[in-house]
Amino acid sequence: MQKIQRIIFFFALIAVIILPHGLLHADQQVIIYSITEATPTSFSFNGEVFEYQNLVMQVKYGTSTSSLDKTGQTTITPLGDNTFTGKIDGVLPNTTYYFELYNASNQAPVSNLNQFKTPDTSKGTVNGQDADVNLPAAPTQNGEIKCDEGAGEYCLLAPLPNIVKVTPTTGLGDYLNIVVKFTIGFAGVLAVVMIVLGGITYMGSESFTKKEDAKGMIGHAIGGLLLALAAFLILNTINPNLVRLHLGISTQSIAVEDIIIPDTVYQSITGNAVPLPGAIDAAAHTVATNTGIPYCVLHALLQVETQGGKAGQIGMDANVKGTKSNKAFLSSGKTYKGVTFNGASDPNKKNDVSKNEITNTPGLGLDWRFSNGIGLVQVTFFPTGYDSGTYTTNPPSWESRNIYPTRDGFTPADMLDMTKNLTEGAKIWKYFNGLPGCTGDYAKTFSAYNGGNSMCSATSPSAYGQNAYGIYQSCLSNG
Repeated sequence: MQKIQRIIFFFALIAVIILPHGLLHADQQVIIYSITEATPTSFSFNGEVFEYQNLVMQVKYGTSTSSLDKTGQTTITPLGDNTFTGKIDGVLPNTTYYFELYNASNQAPVSNLNQFKTPDTSKGTVNGQDADVNLPAAPTQNGEIKCDEGAGEYCLLAPLPNIVKVTPTTGLGDYLNIVVKFTIGFAGVLAVVMIVLGGITYMGSESFTKKEDAKGMIGHAIGGLLLALAAFLILNTINPNLVRLHLGISTQSIAVEDIIIPDTVYQSITGNAVPLPGAIDAAAHTVATNTGIPYCVLHALLQVETQGGKAGQIGMDANVKGTKSNKAFLSSGKTYKGVTFNGASDPNKKNDVSKNEITNTPGLGLDWRFSNGIGLVQVTFFPTGYDSGTYTTNPPSWESRNIYPTRDGFTPADMLDMTKNLTEGAKIWKYFNGLPGCTGDYAKTFSAYNGGNSMCSATSPSAYGQNAYGIYQSCLSNG
């Protein structure tokens, strides 16, 4: 009997040590180890497959984490021993992409989400590090993890499994996945401790009662661990996504081009307190009914424009890289407060309008040499002469209109009003949805709302349009 118990104890000990280690890769069947080459139009990588045999993989990639919609010109080449190489062709130079590997049979993701940036055409073919390729767990020659910080990124002093640095795409789910793994590993360690203590008690005691207690301790430890492992393995076998936490919580932040009017100033301008989310949502339902557009359209615009509804938000286009106003600002060589600069040598210069400049006037005291978005869904006003390109007036003035529809005689200050802002935003969206190329195509209509009517003739929606359309669909599915 004692010999049988020792054999059971031995195998239980082996199980609790080996199984948790194997589970470290259970929710991530593929690890991307390193990159091998990056050119302005292609990117190569290698990795290893865990848990699966004869896994057929597919690469999905795109310029946004929310829309990995490209699958063409990608190859996966098995090398044996579960290792492989991969290549993505047909990408654009000097562009950041995101990619993930999927199980071709059921379209379940089997790798972590990775990011890479192609080099500029002037740089030629370079290795992955020179091309600003950021992949987890890419070791240098001395075995230490290499980590280069980019804009908005932070390298961890003590890297976590598959998280070498925090980027704008790192979400809560990434950390919770690690917590799940370590929790199971800790359960294994704790079970070993309890089994050892139970074994010592059993072998060192002559009391029958204590021997029974010791056997119970060992049995409970093994049973608890097996229960945790079984739950994990069953869910992972049914669908690996059940143990991969993708919470769908997008990271939202107010960009540098935006300012928020202080609550007291907002109230003095509008005569009303800053509206709360419940009031904004109710107003969106009413406006949607009155203007004949789906409520979920306004819901999506509120999310992408002001992160759910900030009535006092001002978007300064002069600080949005690549816009007409930004180019004009850099050419002007002068900020709102009179600071001179050279736009050619300082292309990242920002205009210095702040919330302290906001005044209770029709134009809100903004820099109207350039366009500005106002309120909940960022209804945009433009400076006089914007279309002709001669809009550096002295003093600057704004035109009482939006991109194409008339502004109904409203001023920028009027657009701080919740109902007026939502109504004008709905009219603008509805206008674009009636243009050729955008009719019936909500993703392109959202793109045009952000980038103008030229987006209706584009071959595909912009990243903004895809994001807004995704929120719109999610709103529909949630009722």
